[in-house]
Amino acid sequence: MRRSGHHAVINWIRYQYSGRHYFLNDCKPGENPFRSAVLSSSLVYGGFGERRIFRPDMERPGRFTKKGVLIYNYEEVDLASVPQLMPAKSETDWIGPSGKRHDVLILRDPFNLLASKLKWARGGVERPSKPTLEDVEKSKELWKVYAREFLGETSFLRNRVNVSYNKWFLDRDYRDEVGSILGFDNRDIGKQEVAKWGPTVTADSFDGLKFEGRAESMKVLERWRAFKEDGFYRKLVLDKELHELSGAIFGEIAGTRELLRK
Repeated sequence: MRRSGHHAVINWIRYQYSGRHYFLNDCKPGENPFRSAVLSSSLVYGGFGERRIFRPDMERPGRFTKKGVLIYNYEEVDLASVPQLMPAKSETDWIGPSGKRHDVLILRDPFNLLASKLKWARGGVERPSKPTLEDVEKSKELWKVYAREFLGETSFLRNRVNVSYNKWFLDRDYRDEVGSILGFDNRDIGKQEVAKWGPTVTADSFDGLKFEGRAESMKVLERWRAFKEDGFYRKLVLDKELHELSGAIFGEIAGTRELLRK
């Protein structure tokens, strides 16, 4: 989901692998990722200035280059449509053979995610990707879909690896554990880099790029406090099921119980 911290986690994953790493951003369901990705924000190796070596014109027809890792992400997609995201019969044709593959599900707690989305929706920069307040409301229900998959109540993803953004942000041992599952030794390269996508670079996020190089100093787990007296936000999170799902995944987040009072 957008504002879930997924770009920060993706940055970290790709930096840990040796060899060339490709990241295809915001792909469209049911299409070749090399054709449907937003190329202006897709990356090769590790910097925005290095897209000059990205050759989607070669990859699209099947002239695949060797890669240390290929990451392609889908955003705001209902997981029930996952079988159509990357049809198994098309996977090798579209992206080439892989030594191993994972479906990584990144989830942030709903209180901070919805606060970040609301901050974006009320920001000053008008762009096609900017959410409306109705979009923010819909995000709550979509978050529940992701949460049930995270908990194993559903099984839409073939080779699911869960990543709790909250725990990833705080805990080096947890990042080491995730790295082991994904097949790399965690060196925490890129962990302090602010992910430069979406509202972070359009002044519609809480911090923008102020914490570049020291991302661990951002209060990403306290965004909800900025809206704790906001009527729209309070109505949004006055949802017992939301709190129960969050508690099952993240434990009790200090202070958020007060959001259940009317």
